[in-house]
Amino acid sequence: MAEGGEGEEEIQFLRTDDQVVLQCTASVLKEQIKLCLSCEGFGNRLCFLETTSNAQAIDLDKWSSQGGGHRTLLYGHAILLRHHHSGMYLSCLTTSRSLTDKLAFDVGLQEDSTGEACWWTIHPASKQRSEGEKVRVGDDLILVSVSSERYLHLSYASGDLMVDASFMQTLWNMNPISSGCELAEGYLTGGYVLRLFHGHMDECLAIATPEEGEEKRRIASFEGGTVCSQARSLWRLEPLRISWSGSHMKWGQSFRIRHITTGRYLCLDEEKGLLVVDPERANTKQSAFCFRVSKEKVDVAQKRDVEGMGIPEIKYGESMCFVQHVSTGLWLTYAALDAKAARLGMMKRKVILHQEGHMDDALTVSRSQTEESQAARMIYSTTGLFRQFIKGLESLSGKSKSPLSVTLPLEGVILSLQDLIFYFRPPEEELEHEEKQTKLRSLRNRQNLFQEEGMITIVLECIDRLNVYNTAAHFSEFAGEEAAESWKEIVNLLYELLASLIRGNRSNCALFCDNLDWLVSKLDRLEASSGILEVLYCVLIESPEVLNIIQENHIKSIISLLDKHGRNHKVLDVLRSLCVCNGVAVRSNQNLITENLLPGRELLLQTNIVNYVTSVRPNIFLGTCEGSTQYKKWYFELIVDYVEAFVTAQATHLRVGWAMTEGYSPYPGGGEGWGGNGVGDDLYSYGFDGLHLWSGTIPRQVASPNAHTLAADDVVSCCLDLSVPSISFRINGHPVQGMFENFNVDGLFFPVISFSAGVKARFLLGGRHGDFKFMPPPGYAPCYEALLPRERMRIEPIKEYKHDFSGVRNLLGPTLSLTHTSFTPCPVDTVQIVLPPHLERIREKLAENIHELWAVTRIEQGWTYGSFRDDNKKLHPCLVDFQSLPEPERNYNLQMSGETLKTLLALGCHVGMGDEKAEENLKKIKLPKTYVMTNGYKPAPLDLNHVKLTPNQNQLVEKLAENGHNVWARDRVRQGWTYSIVQDILNKRNPRLVPYNLLDERTKKTNRDSVNNAVRTLIGYGYNIEPPDQESTGHGLENTRGDKVRIFRAERSYAVTQGKWYFEFEAVTTGEMRVGWARPSVRSDTELGADELAYVFNGNKAQRWHIGNEPFGRQWLSGDVVGCMIDLTEMNIMFTLNGEMLISDSGSEMAFKDIEIGEGFIPVCALGLSQVGRINLGQNVSSLRYFAICGLQEGFEPFAINMKRDTTMWFSKSLPQFVPVPTDHNHMEVSHVDGTVDSAPCLKVTHKTYGSQMPIRTCSSFA
Repeated sequence: MAEGGEGEEEIQFLRTDDQVVLQCTASVLKEQIKLCLSCEGFGNRLCFLETTSNAQAIDLDKWSSQGGGHRTLLYGHAILLRHHHSGMYLSCLTTSRSLTDKLAFDVGLQEDSTGEACWWTIHPASKQRSEGEKVRVGDDLILVSVSSERYLHLSYASGDLMVDASFMQTLWNMNPISSGCELAEGYLTGGYVLRLFHGHMDECLAIATPEEGEEKRRIASFEGGTVCSQARSLWRLEPLRISWSGSHMKWGQSFRIRHITTGRYLCLDEEKGLLVVDPERANTKQSAFCFRVSKEKVDVAQKRDVEGMGIPEIKYGESMCFVQHVSTGLWLTYAALDAKAARLGMMKRKVILHQEGHMDDALTVSRSQTEESQAARMIYSTTGLFRQFIKGLESLSGKSKSPLSVTLPLEGVILSLQDLIFYFRPPEEELEHEEKQTKLRSLRNRQNLFQEEGMITIVLECIDRLNVYNTAAHFSEFAGEEAAESWKEIVNLLYELLASLIRGNRSNCALFCDNLDWLVSKLDRLEASSGILEVLYCVLIESPEVLNIIQENHIKSIISLLDKHGRNHKVLDVLRSLCVCNGVAVRSNQNLITENLLPGRELLLQTNIVNYVTSVRPNIFLGTCEGSTQYKKWYFELIVDYVEAFVTAQATHLRVGWAMTEGYSPYPGGGEGWGGNGVGDDLYSYGFDGLHLWSGTIPRQVASPNAHTLAADDVVSCCLDLSVPSISFRINGHPVQGMFENFNVDGLFFPVISFSAGVKARFLLGGRHGDFKFMPPPGYAPCYEALLPRERMRIEPIKEYKHDFSGVRNLLGPTLSLTHTSFTPCPVDTVQIVLPPHLERIREKLAENIHELWAVTRIEQGWTYGSFRDDNKKLHPCLVDFQSLPEPERNYNLQMSGETLKTLLALGCHVGMGDEKAEENLKKIKLPKTYVMTNGYKPAPLDLNHVKLTPNQNQLVEKLAENGHNVWARDRVRQGWTYSIVQDILNKRNPRLVPYNLLDERTKKTNRDSVNNAVRTLIGYGYNIEPPDQESTGHGLENTRGDKVRIFRAERSYAVTQGKWYFEFEAVTTGEMRVGWARPSVRSDTELGADELAYVFNGNKAQRWHIGNEPFGRQWLSGDVVGCMIDLTEMNIMFTLNGEMLISDSGSEMAFKDIEIGEGFIPVCALGLSQVGRINLGQNVSSLRYFAICGLQEGFEPFAINMKRDTTMWFSKSLPQFVPVPTDHNHMEVSHVDGTVDSAPCLKVTHKTYGSQMPIRTCSSFA
């Protein structure tokens, strides 16, 4: 304490790092009460208010103002208020509990001081104080949050007293507890946690353990041994004052002794003597003690409390203190042991109050470690909360299912569990060894402190109470819907806390050795199995003795979790811990695991030799959509010629069915997961193997007469109905009792068979492509009828990467999947087109000339006039003058001529009058008399020989012809016609219902001539037709799907880092291909040469590629050979074409120079759609065609020289990938659906759709 004026200043003014109590006053029921700001700081982060009007049972929360050093606080300054017990900061939160003040925010604790939310400014409440003045002790203050500009406020808004940040003011008073600048090290101060040792002996004041019962825990005693490091020996001295209660303790100063983990006080009971009693029963008179230097008679007059820290008098570990009860003057001493207890060697001596006591009654004070005091306070907080929770659960289980009034502290329990799990977290793996070991020792100490106070027992009791309920729904019947939402979370957190309390602690794990059955029995609880597994794993790792009592039923229960939860690594960790103990194999457990886990061979990923599965199909693609020309019911058969049941250890694979172009992508020898991908191994194919229907890798057994796997001479009938949709099968003419329905029909279907070695089978597609053994069901058409015009039927592999013949290997690029087989006619829309007057006038003349030209064609084909049409006699009633045509035919001709004119306008053509006198110069063709009909009619079309079309107009004619075909096809589809390669008028099947580009040339010419005549007629009448500038896109690439490029590269381990190397690449086709050198880490999802990982040459466009492209060399032709050379001495790459060095525009032979070696280089090539190439790495030097011309003399070596076997080549393939969905994803949401006893838990994926609501449009002005 400073002397004179400086000392006064220390007392009168507040400084940073001072510990204070924030107090205010409130009027409740016309009574003024004092309140202080409090916070648990553990679990619940929200602040609350406690009364200090009677401070005998209050554990005051202390706050220290933070600002650096010990500077005096000034009004207007911003400060941090740190909670003494938790070290967190008073903060303005973003939540609000207030029911009436919607502008108020909650006030609570924040773990760090980042941001403005935890900063507060001090303002004077009195006008006698002003900004910049020092803050005096006792001043009324106003605290304002810097972030929200709201006041720290005492609120009545929600019915109870609470604290929040509001726009209303409350006056606060900072009462100092202690001053950091005057604290004397090593001397006793009020409020600190300590142990009271009996003299200099190893006995300390403590209470009984939780196992001894509540009655014995109310008796204090001197006890030696391990108790000196346990939490039950921790006490706190609380001076009988608030202001400066943390000052240095003085001889004769009154205080109360509070036990930390129970919260009880040492108190004199008139009937039972000295006891440890609950706070509400501990009045000040009976619980007040003081320290005396000796038992000699001293002045008992009460010393006046001195402001400030006072003079340090009592020193830790040195001062001998006699404890006297203030009101009675009795001394704290011990009761003598009786003879029996002495003989038993008991280490406890009951503490009593006596008028004289013993000569050795003096105590020494030992301050506890900070970690011990923090752990003890957390034990007190959590045990009280958990016991309240257990009592609530007991009340629930004792009542009926009627509405309950019991309120469970669910939120507080969850928050406390989360904080406890974090408190017991293991140290990080990346720490240095010494630091990690220090943290591990500290963790074990905390675990021991909690275990000794019965925390593990309390957690287990909570678990047992909650396990009375089977599911959240069951719990909701007793506790309500809101409580049910927290049930699963609390159960799982309790198990996680249990694991945290025993992890790495052998003594704590040993407690479960006798309760292994209980622990394993809980594995059936789906909601908490992950937490139970963690507990079980900790027990098995830390308690090897458990391995000797593991039984088969225990292992079965653990293995069953693989079925319930999938491939959980924690299950495998538990099973692994059962197999080995301290490096010694536990054979009995290993045998039990092997017997129960491996026979099914379906729970674990295992290596195995699998059959090489191939999928083949005919080039028939079937699909349908609204307005499509495609027929909807199809049929084919598969006849099995030969099957060898077991060529390898696995059964031979043979399945037949249907697959889709939009997803079926089997990879030879292996696919996703493990095993060959065949029909039914994905969601895009549907297969049958004689016994099962296959889709999505799931077999579903179906019944059929004489059911068996497909064998020789079996005939499988496969039916596809796209109108339902459905897929059904027949075997040897008998229907299979099962089918696929309601599947996706977005793509094109094709017949498919997948098989392994030892199988011979044939497709029977109907007609000359294989006569059926059985009649198709009514309405089903043979698949061969879907073959496109001018296409040859062929059987092809679905995925093919190479083609070997005569010792030569062709590398194949990706193939196209055509989509035009599902043809939907889409003619140009002319509904909105209105003909202008000058075109309306020409419409009838155009129709008349087209009729005349048609009549000429008919007559030349041998037709004559007849009253009725007769195709056999070639009689036609329309061979008359245009004006004499029957009304329907005349109107149809007028309509078609009008449609032609509208189509021209819809295509963007400009049609205008160019020569008004052209009509006067038109002449009609004079035909011979042979063209005269019996009715006297002779056609007289216009003579248009002088009209010549421009190239653009010829292209326009082609478009009009295609559109005319589409109009015709659309009308036929509306009449119920569909496509077939064979004409069938009875069933309305027509081979011309295909896209225009697939029509035969004769039909195309007929359509083209008709349109050509119409266009020439318009031009003949003097009209100008100007086609639009924009050219239409051709057919092809936009109707393709699949990967555009396939990359091949050599094995990464063969990367070269020195020397000069050479290989060749032959371009069998001339399309998009690239070849060169790449890093081993070259990516398959990036265009080859677009990044820094590859140096390649593109012979199709004569370009070099590396982070972009530049012109280089010349284009290749079919059969050309590119030599690829890399010189890792001079750091350059060069290319040759047929032995000639390629050069850049600048004349340099170096395609790339100054390259960096890095991880080395490997040969690489990329092939585009339908491209074929051959790569020769030079294993046989004589096979290199141009190496002797350019490469050998320059010192280069073949890349594969001296290799005994072929170099492994890798190719790229596209597979769907699973990626995590973040919680804040724009339009995807993943939620967890709880499992039940009968069903496993699952994930629900929700996609937010767009465009499902009407658009909102706003007007520019308000009407």
